[in-house]
Amino acid sequence: MANKKPRKIQSERQNWYKFFNASVQTIKIQQTQLQYLVEDRKFLEEIIGLHNQRRASQVDMLTNKIFQMKEKIARQEMELKVAAAKADSLLGLTETEANFLKHKLGNFLSLWECGYFLNCIVDDIAL
Repeated sequence: MANKKPRKIQSERQNWYKFFNASVQTIKIQQTQLQYLVEDRKFLEEIIGLHNQRRASQVDMLTNKIFQMKEKIARQEMELKVAAAKADSLLGLTETEANFLKHKLGNFLSLWECGYFLNCIVDDIAL
């Protein structure tokens, strides 16, 4: 019986040693997995950061493009307003000039009808 006790203790010790080694091995595997997860997380953080920078750059570029397009549209609208004002001004001058010439023609015709020019010509000849 004395022989069985040390074997039992030795068997228990071996079992605990196997359990301890298996536990250590499991912890090492978990530690390695955690290191990979940490590295993967850092890599993903860098990728997300790069994507955010690219997106922010695209937003800035598009915002700038929209601003330039709005400026171009505003400039074109101003050019159209200036062209319309010039056309209105020229039309107004032309109408004014036409009215002036009509008035002059009317005066000339009324003078002609009453014989004013004939009297002037006769007076010039008489001198």
